[in-house]
Amino acid sequence: MSAYTTADRLINKHGRSLTLEKKSTTPADPNSPWDSNTTAPTTVVVKGVQDEYAVEQIGSTIEFGDIKFLVHGSVGTDIENYDSLLDGTKRFRIINVNPIRPGTFTYLYEIQARR
Repeated sequence: MSAYTTADRLINKHGRSLTLEKKSTTPADPNSPWDSNTTAPTTVVVKGVQDEYAVEQIGSTIEFGDIKFLVHGSVGTDIENYDSLLDGTKRFRIINVNPIRPGTFTYLYEIQARR
């Protein structure tokens, strides 16, 4: 059984729906770009599982309390530029997205998130 098959099976069995959001960078009024954007964010629903970082991993980029989310790689969009993650009613800021791709195919995304 390949690592991809195992990850796919476990995320499908134990995962839940997570919503990723990306803020709009297009101003609502092009004549007043300094005004706030009123455009709704771009969202995508993915399936993933929540994990924790080991104590040894906490350091300069990973802080105590950061959450690791493992998301299926075949989400149909590049999720590396999304800003936040919603898990039910909890909103997390995305700190880093690490695509796991041993070749050209992304098997899994590891998302570092912070409240």
